[in-house]
Amino acid sequence: MIFRYFILLLSIVLLNGSCVSPSSKKAPPPKIKTKKVEVRHSPLLWEIKRDNFPTSYILGTIHLGVAASELDPVIWKYFKISKQIVLEADILSADPRKIKKSILLPRFKKLQSMLTKEEWLTLIARLPNIPPKVLNRMNPYGVLNQLQRDSLPNHKSMDQVFHEKAKEQHKSTIFLESIDFQLNLLKSLFTIQDLKHGLKFKFEPKKEVEKFRKLYLGGNSQKIYDAIVNPSTKQIKMNPKNISKLLDNRNRNWSTILEPILRRESTFIAVGAGHLAGKNGVLMLLNNRGFKTTRYTHEKP
Repeated sequence: MIFRYFILLLSIVLLNGSCVSPSSKKAPPPKIKTKKVEVRHSPLLWEIKRDNFPTSYILGTIHLGVAASELDPVIWKYFKISKQIVLEADILSADPRKIKKSILLPRFKKLQSMLTKEEWLTLIARLPNIPPKVLNRMNPYGVLNQLQRDSLPNHKSMDQVFHEKAKEQHKSTIFLESIDFQLNLLKSLFTIQDLKHGLKFKFEPKKEVEKFRKLYLGGNSQKIYDAIVNPSTKQIKMNPKNISKLLDNRNRNWSTILEPILRRESTFIAVGAGHLAGKNGVLMLLNNRGFKTTRYTHEKP
């Protein structure tokens, strides 16, 4: 179902529902382990070159299931030598009030009125820790997040760690989108029909997280892209309009934004791995703009 990809924003990337608890927010960021890690496949890391441009790098990240400490040490090498860092959004400055508002229905609307009696009772049974009165005010986006929240990995997202490391190293950080844009995007992609469909099947978010973990560690960005746009038969497949909104349109915007950024200084870009592959992926779009993108391999850095 499409929400398995989007849940990361409210649950991992954004502060309100993330695995960063209030107490962990006050603690200093954990040190990134740089000791040798188990080598599975070459990381989703590409070198970006173009005449008269400094050499830059782009990494495909995963927002759930793989901790930053599991990344190949070579990633931190290129992160360190880059002068500026490009991330999707400024997750460390997310406004909790806006996040809360993003999961609520418009005033006077009630979730119960959108569901059958059986669906409403099923939802209450699945979320026993949320009072029905509160649940009744939540939109499908917020409810689907809550249905998976308890199964999320207990580690910081890569996005957050990269952001924190950039701050620690006093690197210039550039964001491709605003948090407001991402919140509005997510709200537009979740419908009551998605929630109704989700209630018909047993949620197995841990299996979904593990599936994407294996795909990511397998080092194949195309398979990650395929898993997003062509999920299993029991899940709602994304229609072309939503694929464009989630991936294609954003990729085109990003490639336009990146060109002048890459001209200035050596840059380390970290974006979701699902944005890299395909004819409308960031790598192809950069190639179309005259850049040469070369995948990092252990044999030939």
